[in-house]
Amino acid sequence: MDVFASIDTETTGLDPETSRVIQIGVVIGRTTGASWNLLGTYNVLIQPDDFVIPDSKYHHVTHADAIKRGVPLATAFAALDALIALHKVTRMAAYNAAFDKEMLAAEARRYDFQTSDVQFLDLPWDCIMKKVARGGRWSKLTKVHSLMFPGRKAFRAHDALEDARAAMDVLAALSDPAKVSLLYCNHPTKKKGTCRNQAGSCPHHKTSKASHAILGLALVLTVFCYRISK
Repeated sequence: MDVFASIDTETTGLDPETSRVIQIGVVIGRTTGASWNLLGTYNVLIQPDDFVIPDSKYHHVTHADAIKRGVPLATAFAALDALIALHKVTRMAAYNAAFDKEMLAAEARRYDFQTSDVQFLDLPWDCIMKKVARGGRWSKLTKVHSLMFPGRKAFRAHDALEDARAAMDVLAALSDPAKVSLLYCNHPTKKKGTCRNQAGSCPHHKTSKASHAILGLALVLTVFCYRISK
């Protein structure tokens, strides 16, 4: 049983060389089959020292909040390494691991941190988005989570801790074939095998929905015409 640290970052943009990390959320859990046990969490705002956090619909962090409640990046990294060591984390995980890891690595380079200051970057990283991708299609965490956990209340996306928790849910659920089957269409195809499209994005389903709508409209018109004829 691996102990994972599921991590997510909120940033001012998408370019690691010019954008900055403004929130780090971490959920540490031990995976047991298709479930996981919570061991610890870490949620922190990063105090901006030489940049301004612009207002954005893609994150919930304001410059004023980060100044008031945030901590220096070095403090956040040290706390993260300490938490990972405490719980004997064996692997890091992130929904879009390449992005989050590079954003954190860029910050480490910017402040000239030593390797000992960012030990979490040296652990193996699992990209959950790649694990759920099929046919070269990338899907948002919100969509994947809603498909695997139907009926569950939607989490607060673009909050680092909430995203990290949802990613851990998905990572553990990938061990459950029943949960995985909810992600994909899997209807029989003309060629040998089954459809590899994700549920909800399959052209077959879109066609079926359109056909059902047309049939429904035709039925309504038929009933309407019948009543008029009476």
